Amino acid sequence: MLRRNKNTIQFIMTSLCIVFIYISVFSQLHINFKGGVNYSKYSTEEDVDLKSLSKSGFHAGLDFRLGKGAFYFQPGAFYYKSGFLLEPTSLPGAFDNDVNINSLKIPLGLGYDLVHENNFRFRVYGSAVANLILNVDENDLGVTKEMYNNLNMGANVGAGIDLFILTIEANYEIGVSDLFNNGDNGIISFGTGAKNNVFSISAGIRI
Repeated sequence: MLRRNKNTIQFIMTSLCIVFIYISVFSQLHINFKGGVNYSKYSTEEDVDLKSLSKSGFHAGLDFRLGKGAFYFQPGAFYYKSGFLLEPTSLPGAFDNDVNINSLKIPLGLGYDLVHENNFRFRVYGSAVANLILNVDENDLGVTKEMYNNLNMGANVGAGIDLFILTIEANYEIGVSDLFNNGDNGIISFGTGAKNNVFSISAGIRI
C-alpha cells in the first residue's frame, strides 16, 4: 500500500512538473500567494453512531496561473490545518471529539475568467486535489496518522475575484476517495466510505 501511494505521488508530481514547464514556455505566468480559513465536515456512506459537526481551520500556500487570455492552468501547493468534530450519539459529551489533521494539498486545475479586464477579473475554476496526510494531532478518539490512507483525492470547485493585485476566493472540495485504510478504527467505528469535505475562503496577492 505504501509503495503504491509513493508511486502515485511520484506520478502526480512528475506530470505536474512536465505540464508546468510546457505551459510556462508558451504562456503568461502569475503567482498567487494566499491564505485563509476553512470549514470541514466528515461524511460516510454507512449509517454509524456519529453526529458530525463543522470544524474550522486555516491554510496557506501558493498557486500558479499559466495561460493566455481567459483560460488558465492552475497548479499549487497548500498547507492545511483542518479536521472534523464527531460525537457518538449514544455517548454525548463523553470525551473531546476534536480531531486536527495537518495535510499538504496539491491541486491541479483549470480556470476561466468570466470577466477579463486589466485590473479586474471574475473567474471560476475546478481542480483535482491530492491530499497528503502529514500528521494527526493527539486526540481522545484514538485517531492516528496510521489509520489514514497516505494519499486521498478530492474534487474542488470555486470562484474568485482579482482587483489589481488583490485576490479573494471561495471554493468547496468534495472528498472522492476513502480517508481511512482497513486498519484499526480507534475508539469508535467511522464506517465505510469516510470523506472529509472542506469549504475554504482565501485572500492574497497576485504577482
